[in-house]
Amino acid sequence: MSRGLVSSSRYSPGNMTPDALDRLFVGRERLMDDVLSRIVASALGREKHFILLVGPRGCGKTHFLALAHHRLTTAPPFAEARARLRIAHLNEDEWGVASFLDFLVRILRALAKEDESAHLNKAIEALYKTASQNHERALRDAQSALVQHIGDRALLVLCENLDELLKGIGEEGQKRWRAFIQQTAFWTILATTPALSAAVQDQKEPFYGFFTLRYLERLDLEGASELLERKALREEKEDLAQFLKTPVGRARVRAIHHVAAGNHRVYVTLFPFLTRQSLNDLAGPFLEMVDDLTPYYQARMAPMAPQQRKIVEALCQQAAPMIVKDIALRCMASQPTTAKQLGELARTGFVRRTPVGRKTYYEIAEPLMRICVEVKDNRTPHRRLLTDFLRHWFSARELEARSVELRSAG
Repeated sequence: MSRGLVSSSRYSPGNMTPDALDRLFVGRERLMDDVLSRIVASALGREKHFILLVGPRGCGKTHFLALAHHRLTTAPPFAEARARLRIAHLNEDEWGVASFLDFLVRILRALAKEDESAHLNKAIEALYKTASQNHERALRDAQSALVQHIGDRALLVLCENLDELLKGIGEEGQKRWRAFIQQTAFWTILATTPALSAAVQDQKEPFYGFFTLRYLERLDLEGASELLERKALREEKEDLAQFLKTPVGRARVRAIHHVAAGNHRVYVTLFPFLTRQSLNDLAGPFLEMVDDLTPYYQARMAPMAPQQRKIVEALCQQAAPMIVKDIALRCMASQPTTAKQLGELARTGFVRRTPVGRKTYYEIAEPLMRICVEVKDNRTPHRRLLTDFLRHWFSARELEARSVELRSAG
């Protein structure tokens, strides 16, 4: 799918239209202004900036990069910087990067597409032929092609999942990239990662201390309300936008916020439920939605170590946060082992930890993940997850009215 073809997307916001990107961008204008000002400074001055956005999956990283790209390439305030920039907007997932040469080719391809450069496309085709005979020569040719194309301008690389890209090019590739950046001095980078990897944290690694880190916080209730209202207006549902401001509408938003836990992707997923009125109208579609999302969460759990999956399962089975001692007991593991694995799960965004006095409580970062795992437990009739959701879904006034109706019917 090409960028700019849809007005809403759960998993590929980079494909959304510029208008949709703008209208559904909530709570991060100050961060966007800061990032764009650094890119402008990189384009117009000698100092270059390298920014890494850190946030869990579904928190809006792709949306942020797509909107930054749109504003840089179209907004009048960036006209001067635009003339001095060449932008390589890489795909969200560059699965084929297994060497530094692969990475350079991806950058050249992105530049050729952005600039509609037939000359650059010819150079890329020549690289394929050279690489089959002499990898080192192809690497030198790729570097030369990039230097020639950029000239005296600045190169902005927009890339996602930096942790995977660095892992793909390997230690040798990382050293070569860092050296190439220093030699050419035209690079500026805006990258994202779901969590900080050793490649940027370990003092022995080439990119240690290289990036300016910016953390993407989860949406609070106010931000969630604004996002859902904007989405309603974007879809020309003005009645729904007004409904969200009523006591009943606010109860709906609180329910969705409880399940989404600040994750942008889940708000978009649950948006269609805002118009559901009855229990029968809500319960079935809600379980269908959970069933649809289950493969997504299963795919995220698949790469985990067995001990980590056991911890996630234990936390999913509990409605309340737990301390290390209780989690270790449930997992039949030692407390030191459990604490170490919980630290890794917190670093990668699966688990949220909350210090309370001398104790630290752990829980699943995304309640919807807990629900999806619970659904796959064939021994559970799923009453708890529906009860938990519905408890937040209906306002106190609605619950009281329904209680009166049930007593009268009895």
